[in-house]
Amino acid sequence: MNEIKPKVQDGLKRYPEDKEELLERVKGLCHSAYPRHNWDGHITPAVNVALRLQESHGGDRFIVEAGAYMHDLGRVLFDYLKFIGITHEVSGYYYTKLKLRQYGFDRGLKEKIARCVLEHSGSGLSNHKPTSIEAEIIMNADAIAAFEEWNYQFSIYYSSHGKDTEKTKQWLLKKLGSSWNKLTFPEVKKTITPLYEKIRLELAEKG
Repeated sequence: MNEIKPKVQDGLKRYPEDKEELLERVKGLCHSAYPRHNWDGHITPAVNVALRLQESHGGDRFIVEAGAYMHDLGRVLFDYLKFIGITHEVSGYYYTKLKLRQYGFDRGLKEKIARCVLEHSGSGLSNHKPTSIEAEIIMNADAIAAFEEWNYQFSIYYSSHGKDTEKTKQWLLKKLGSSWNKLTFPEVKKTITPLYEKIRLELAEKG
């Protein structure tokens, strides 16, 4: 798939008249789109982590929060497109642009948020590395949430895939391996290292 190149300069920041009202519309859209287990077990934790990272690493808080809420919309709404080679990052990018345009977001701001969705997996799935600090924050938050909520994810996958413990373990280890590779902030990686080791030990003990 061809690379989707940025269409606006990083310095372009022109906000809608009422950011809070528009953010509430984004949150409402996402809350209705995500299944409850996904909302509670991944999206909300990822948003909270992203906002914490924004405080320590900078970037635009509004973009970080909106992008974190919307980052997996492509997965829950258009996952079937992966069978024709369209990843959830790419479908999410275009869907995010469409919805933000409908909500009245300025073109520059809309593109910045949409690129956070496109780039949240780094080069692993979509081959789009973060081009802004906001996208890098969301990529790291997405990965951190996978580690912090691993038990929840194990339970959901286990219940929906025939209650096969070994299959679930292998799926989760692969997912956490991918998440580990997405961590780019050194202090975050240092913090996650002991948790990662603890998870691997606990999974090894599961029979």
